[in-house]
Amino acid sequence: MIDWHYGFINLLSYIPFILAWISFTHFQNATWGIIFFLIFLIVLLLLFSKKSPYQEKYHQTTFNHFDGIFRTILVVIALLLVWLAPDFVFDLVMPFIIAASNIIPSFFTEKVEGP
Repeated sequence: MIDWHYGFINLLSYIPFILAWISFTHFQNATWGIIFFLIFLIVLLLLFSKKSPYQEKYHQTTFNHFDGIFRTILVVIALLLVWLAPDFVFDLVMPFIIAASNIIPSFFTEKVEGP
């Protein structure tokens, strides 16, 4: 089962992270990078706080071992990217790989009742 709501919440929460990374590395603009990173931290604190229903403990994976296998594949891709790609490609692609390691598995979860 695909949990569209939880997946899109994670997707939207990682957009400021991606913008901050690209601002810091590719454009080398610290002002915008800091602003986007602070927005990312505030969004994480608000969305995934202790009383929020969007915590990971309320969402279990629907496929066995999907998180581990998917994240292992992404680590291999990231290592190949570091080894083979030029720096400007690394600067643009790496934040998407980091964000995908949490976003994609969040789509394949199902909500469970909290304590």
